[in-house]
Amino acid sequence: MTRLHQLLLLVSMTVAYEPSCPACSKYDNEEKMLKRIIRMEFAYEKVLKENKDTKSLLHWCIFHARSPQTSILSTGEVIVYKTVETNLGNGYSSTTGKFTAPTRGLYLFCMHTCTATHKYASLQIIKEGSVLIASVHYDQDQYTCSSSQVFVYLDAGETVWVQCSSGGSNIQLYENSYRWTSFGGALIHN
Repeated sequence: MTRLHQLLLLVSMTVAYEPSCPACSKYDNEEKMLKRIIRMEFAYEKVLKENKDTKSLLHWCIFHARSPQTSILSTGEVIVYKTVETNLGNGYSSTTGKFTAPTRGLYLFCMHTCTATHKYASLQIIKEGSVLIASVHYDQDQYTCSSSQVFVYLDAGETVWVQCSSGGSNIQLYENSYRWTSFGGALIHN
């Protein structure tokens, strides 16, 4: 009799724990959970692809560097910015001071120039030897800064840099803890 009681007890426990409706069954819940997981995987893959596409566009095309290696400049000198704040894609070379476009597209470049009192700064943004924009900066009474920006279409491999257009002992860049002479750029559209 004990075996019969054990068998009945086992059957009654199985029936007691199994929901009476098929929509509440363990199989149905597992099937619904599996469907949710599959939908989440597809959504996750889509987000990853979108992120990858966005990163490939932006990741390779943004840089910002500051703090020129020299403060007194000579005519024709390429300004080499030694502190690289951002260089996603390694387009900017802190050795040459030049940015090489990793991909073809429309770029925005900017230079921020700071000078001490009674000092000049004559800088240009150059593309492959051609002047894109030039700036002469001077202030008689204060340490000041100015900015210049330019949009330019580049092919992959073309270079852009900042160069001194007129040098001398009175041509001098200035920098302190909150005034930085800098050069930066980003791909706007390809």
